[in-house]
Amino acid sequence: MLSIGTNIVALFELDERSGATAINAAVNGRHGRYFNDPKLGAPGVVDNSMAVRFRSKTEAHVVVPAHPQLQLREATIGLAFRASTLKGFQGLLSKDQAGQSVAGDLSIYLVDDQLFVRFQSVGRDEVGVLA
Repeated sequence: MLSIGTNIVALFELDERSGATAINAAVNGRHGRYFNDPKLGAPGVVDNSMAVRFRSKTEAHVVVPAHPQLQLREATIGLAFRASTLKGFQGLLSKDQAGQSVAGDLSIYLVDDQLFVRFQSVGRDEVGVLA
C-alpha cells in the first residue's frame, strides 16, 4: 500500500480480488464500479501483487462518477500496467468530460508499442508520444 498524502484526490490500486467496487484509497472515498467482467485478482506488475485484468474483447472498464472534487486544473497521474500484447489500440485511462460545461478530456493509450497521452480542452487538442 502506498503512503497517502492529504492532497491525494484519487488512488485506485485496482487490486481487488472480488466484488464490483474499485476502491478509492484516498480520504474522499469516491469509489468506482467495475463493468463488463474484468478479471479480479490477476497477477500484478510488481511481484506478489494483485491486479485487475481488463479484457479488451469485453470492453471491461471502471467508471468513477463525476464529482466537483475530481475537476482539477492540474494534477499528477501515476499508472502502472502490463500489456499482454503490443498490437493495435489499447486504452489505459480516460477522463472524459462529455456533456459537462468544463473542458478537460484526458486519454492515455497504447498503439502498438507506443504510449500516447492526449489532452483536449476548448480550442486545444494535444497528443504526446511517450515511448
